[in-house]
Amino acid sequence: MKLVLVSAASLVVTACGGHRGWFALPDARSRDAAPERTAVALEERGSCPGLSGSGPVVVLVHGIGGETQNVRDVRAVLERLEPAALLSFHWSAVEETRALVTRFAGGLSHLARCAGDSRPIVVLAHSAGGVLSAMAVSELTTAEAAHDIVLVTVASPLGGAGFASWRLNLLPAKPFVLTLGGRFEGYPAPAPGVRVVHVRTHPASDAAMRQIRSGHFPDDPRAVVPGSREHALPVHVDHDDALLWAARALAETPAVFGLEDARRLSD
Repeated sequence: MKLVLVSAASLVVTACGGHRGWFALPDARSRDAAPERTAVALEERGSCPGLSGSGPVVVLVHGIGGETQNVRDVRAVLERLEPAALLSFHWSAVEETRALVTRFAGGLSHLARCAGDSRPIVVLAHSAGGVLSAMAVSELTTAEAAHDIVLVTVASPLGGAGFASWRLNLLPAKPFVLTLGGRFEGYPAPAPGVRVVHVRTHPASDAAMRQIRSGHFPDDPRAVVPGSREHALPVHVDHDDALLWAARALAETPAVFGLEDARRLSD
């Protein structure tokens, strides 16, 4: 099976509240203006979501400020993949970093086992969800010969916000929002069988990528997952629109990410 992780990250340092965990999403084409989500206990090893469509399993991971205003449009585009299931992972910026990374990696690993070797998984993670995903790919436990996992980060400040003091390193445990406020010069190598693509926005349109007064670049080119590929978005694409652009590219021109047709990734 193949797991495709598309993702994007942001510098917004506000804590995201609300429900946490994994949820199954209704069809975005529903006439209901606010369709309800259904909780999925992926963190319980014996629970798997229902898989019915012919396409990949699709997972959305929001950023530190929650879902973007265009998330419904994103979901509508992803429906073109005829997904076997459309899920979302919800988290809070005040969660302890190590616990959050472990929770996400564990749920995603279990989802991959639920999907089996013949069904691809596409994870589209936006905003700080990209940093979270980059931290988690080394901990996925689906690393078998049959797996081909692709992580694509989009508009991700992988270098961190760069505002936090060095004293932050003295804390034995810290919430993810403080971790994101620090600086990163690299990430652990991904688990065997994992490929990574970093898709970057331009500072002219994405304020989250602009150099701060200290000279730090949130989009520090050194802060990458080892062995990753890179792709630049058009200059006019802003931070939130990058999520919709990534969804459209995945559905229409997956070769932009060095991928095959997302509906046939397991061929």
